[in-house]
Amino acid sequence: MKKVYFLIFAFFFIFSYFADAKIVADIDIPYNYLFIKPGEKLIANLNIYKIEDTSTRVDRTVTAIIIDSEGNKISEIRKDFAIESEVKTKLEFNIPRDAKLGKYRLEVAFEDKKFGADFIVGKIEEKENEESAMPLLFGFIVLTLVLLLMFYYDRKVNKEIKKIKNIELVSIEDLIKKR
Repeated sequence: MKKVYFLIFAFFFIFSYFADAKIVADIDIPYNYLFIKPGEKLIANLNIYKIEDTSTRVDRTVTAIIIDSEGNKISEIRKDFAIESEVKTKLEFNIPRDAKLGKYRLEVAFEDKKFGADFIVGKIEEKENEESAMPLLFGFIVLTLVLLLMFYYDRKVNKEIKKIKNIELVSIEDLIKKR
């Protein structure tokens, strides 16, 4: 029975050692920055929460690193924070223009803990169909206007012809005699 209590005590002791988080961080990459092109900025929101006694201020250095899929460090930022209960900040990184396309990871490390978020660097393909539709739409509108103008003037000319047909034809001789 003592062995069972000892195992339970040892389990809780080990579990409490790993679960004893005094500071927790949350990284949020906004939707607009989950897929970016080389040469653009990456903006991420970093929230740091202090779980232990919030009456005292704790100074911490936070290191944020961008790592490519091969494990190479692309960019790094170090910031010092004074944490009372929580800190919210934005991290801005410039992705190099010659960055390889693929999956990248933003890792934030402090107190031997690492938190991360993934994003993709790629090229957005322009849709040529939308661009080529504009000249076609413009041509269709111009053609429709020309056809409407032709129809309008054709009706006007037909009315004038009907007026002329209703007039009796008079010769020059008839005009001279009437005088």
